[in-house]
Amino acid sequence: MTRFTFTKDDLAKALKTVSRATGGNHPVLQGVHFKAREGFAAVQATDLDTGIYIEVPAEVEGEGEFVLPAKEITSLVEKSPSDEIILEYDRQVTLTMGVSEYKLNAIDGEFPQFPQAGEQGHRIRTEYVEEGFRRTLFAVSKDEHVIPVIQGILVATDDRMTFMGTDGFTVAECIFPGDGDLDVVVPREAVPEILNVMKQYPSEYVKWWTGGNHLHVTSGPAVLSTVLLEGNYPDVLSMLTLDGAFSCRADRQELLSAIERAAVVSEENRGFRPVTLEVGEDITIKSSSAEMGQARDVVGAECGGEASVKMQAAFLLNALKHVAADEVEINFTDSQNPMFLREDNWTCYILPMRER
Repeated sequence: MTRFTFTKDDLAKALKTVSRATGGNHPVLQGVHFKAREGFAAVQATDLDTGIYIEVPAEVEGEGEFVLPAKEITSLVEKSPSDEIILEYDRQVTLTMGVSEYKLNAIDGEFPQFPQAGEQGHRIRTEYVEEGFRRTLFAVSKDEHVIPVIQGILVATDDRMTFMGTDGFTVAECIFPGDGDLDVVVPREAVPEILNVMKQYPSEYVKWWTGGNHLHVTSGPAVLSTVLLEGNYPDVLSMLTLDGAFSCRADRQELLSAIERAAVVSEENRGFRPVTLEVGEDITIKSSSAEMGQARDVVGAECGGEASVKMQAAFLLNALKHVAADEVEINFTDSQNPMFLREDNWTCYILPMRER
């Protein structure tokens, strides 16, 4: 017989965290796996692409393992009337929560082994990972028909650490101090799970391990494993022409609001709404549609040149929402080449709509 004694808070947090990794057609992939270890319970779940493993403090008696349905066991524990949770396994699982007792059927089937990590790890400040993912994820392609490698975030280290995301129209890059030889592309679906694990089990540093085609991220007692995207990440920055760029500075919220208003009047084309930015003494935002008419909005700015650029409103709005400061710096080249926003260690490049 195997017996675990948990506190409600410890087990509820672990179950809520690992259950996010469940998925798949086989019943065992909809479950949470419990295994007895010395001084803790190893609790994990996986959908075969992403897996989460947590060492949960517990009083452990005996040896054994079992799988319970993730949704049901998580709900029961969260609703427990007792701060002490006992799980006992002997052909059937007995869940005891104070005066409440449940007899639960374990899920049959062999639970997949957690992928093995490599021997060499990379120690990274948690704040770098959080900011790097947060400020590049919006630019990652959501189109399932593009090459898989741009459906994720590039994380690379040499004499610095770079996070990069692109969909072919927008490129977002965030740079931090770093060294090493890390060069991986993290699937966009795995990014929220990595961030959640770090939030639930915070640590000043996380450790990244690579093994085979997997990345392992360790934060405190939690480990997340995800399949990496394969292929050579395109050298997108070398494809951009930035010669002759000049900068404009404007109030971020005023500019964002003006573009949002102009987008309402813009002619929708395959889900996009173009706006034109005329840059000189200030920034004039224009749009039009056959049905709605015309829009013209002016935002005060300090600009070092003149340009007229037609942009997809959504791309520019997404970038502006990731600027932290009240004032934004936008750099323009010409109507055929990218504009880019820059703030400290973050840069976002946006391609214009080219007139035919």
